[in-house]
Order: sequence, then C-alpha cells, then structure tokens
Amino acid sequence: MTFKLTYAAHILEMVNDVIQEEQPSSRTFQLLCNTLHMISKTEKELDLIARIFEFRFLSILGYAPYVKGCIKCGTDRLEGTSFSFKKCGLLCNDCISDDFYSSNISPGAIKSLRYIIHCNSKELFNFNVSESVLDELNKISRRFIKDRLEKDYNKLDFLKSL
Repeated sequence: MTFKLTYAAHILEMVNDVIQEEQPSSRTFQLLCNTLHMISKTEKELDLIARIFEFRFLSILGYAPYVKGCIKCGTDRLEGTSFSFKKCGLLCNDCISDDFYSSNISPGAIKSLRYIIHCNSKELFNFNVSESVLDELNKISRRFIKDRLEKDYNKLDFLKSL
C-alpha cells in the first residue's frame, strides 16, 4: 500500500505544481483519474503507470517530445537513434554530431514513447514493456521533467530505501 500511495502522491504533486486554480483542464483531470484508477485497482507495474502519466501529462501541457522521427532530418529509423533533451526529441546518428544533451534510446523505448504520446486516451494503459525499456523510460522521464518543469520530483526515491 505504501508503494501505491507514494506513486499517487508523486502524480498529484506534479498536477498540483502545474495546473492553475480556476483554469479548465479536463484532459488533465481525465488522465489523473485514469492514472489513479490504474494505480489503485490494477496490478500493472507502478513505474510504467507513472511514466505513462508523466509523458502524457507533459504532452497535454505542450511539452511533448518529437518522437515521430529525427527532429532535424525527419528520418524515421529506430536503430541508432538518440533522445535529445536540448532539442526535445529524437535524433538519428547522422544528425547527432553536435548534440551533447542526448542519450541513446532503444527501438522499444521509441515505440513506447510514440504510443504514450499519440494513442487514444482509452488505450493509454493497454501495453507493457520489458524491464530494460522501462529503465530507459525512467531515465529519460526524470531528466525530461526536470528540464521542462524545472523541478526535480523525488518522492519515488523514497521507495528505494524500503
């Protein structure tokens, strides 16, 4: 139960920090309700639920990373691609030469990000990933959130001590 409460607190902290009082945000409310339902009523991997929420929430806020292809040349190759935190999207090997703010990303992580950002909201939580892809999403998400929202959310770090 502690784990589920901590994940819910993490998600609520993000929403509380960003959403303005008296401002309509029905898409955020729907995402929040669906995410809290997934946390409380399913056995789905909590880290995956949190990553799905984070990337979809950032997309709603207008911070969606460009994941349809290389942000510079447009190629949609999955192999040999990096995630650029500076350019806010994918870069192929041919375009990465001058970007020191990037991290290698696997085809599985790219497919996951594409799904999270572009799928129908009713199907948002209808997939799973391998542990290695989830590790990549964790690393990318943490840095991406810190860069975009200018805050280091660390409630989930508490769980590592348990």
